[in-house]
Amino acid sequence: MAGLMAAASLHAQNGGPSGAALVPQVSRDTAAPRTVAMVHQGTFNYVRIERAEDGAAPNLHPLDITEEDLAKMLGAVRLGTKPLLNKDDLEDIVPHLVTALDRATPQQDVSFAVAGKHSAFGLLAARDVTTGRLFNTAAGLQLIVGLAHKPFEDQFKAGGTLIPFEPGRRAAPLAEPVTLKLAASAGTLSRADWAVLRPGTLAQVQQVEAPPAAAAKAAPVAPATSPAAVSPVQPAAQPTPADARFREISERLKTLERLRDAGLITPQEYEQKRKQIVEGL
Repeated sequence: MAGLMAAASLHAQNGGPSGAALVPQVSRDTAAPRTVAMVHQGTFNYVRIERAEDGAAPNLHPLDITEEDLAKMLGAVRLGTKPLLNKDDLEDIVPHLVTALDRATPQQDVSFAVAGKHSAFGLLAARDVTTGRLFNTAAGLQLIVGLAHKPFEDQFKAGGTLIPFEPGRRAAPLAEPVTLKLAASAGTLSRADWAVLRPGTLAQVQQVEAPPAAAAKAAPVAPATSPAAVSPVQPAAQPTPADARFREISERLKTLERLRDAGLITPQEYEQKRKQIVEGL
């Protein structure tokens, strides 16, 4: 929590409402002792790799996922009428989450905290914090939310105390209830605070294809009565590098369009990224 401590120290030096110096108090979350690696540490956010909770089944890690795909998946999760993570939240946290998921082992989860502004007051609003736990399984990408739009900044400014940024946990929800919403096309809810995003599609990418056991033990084919009756087996057409490149570029452009249509990126950002993709042809 080095970044958080530095922020608290800076506030203490500036003094509270009366000008008196404050003694910063940074509350450590209960999952922090399981931290294996801190991938990102900001003033009021983090992304870290943790040992999974005791008794957890192995995850399908490492997970290779693009920033665009992860932003779309997380952006589909809602808290009431608002996105759980808005555009600014996603820009702050998604690149670090992609890195962490790519580094995590089957025995490790990825946890995060991100501070943002979600009230109707816009720039005048105090920041709140959203925390979560991510891990990939055969059912899909699992997101367990700990804190959702939890106010903290006013308390921090008033007394120099930073609340613990507790990530979600498998065993049970945190004391403060979180109720997520998710479109059926985006996944399912395993618990009010637990979303399963795009079931199965990501896990399939991680599995190495093996020939079916039945194929290896198939019964021999009876010989034909006449050599003329035997038709030569034509080899299946193999995709060319150009075909693979076409599919890759098409998927990237389609993903970019969906992000724009969902309001996760601006039209200007869409045009800039589209131009980069086209120039890379």
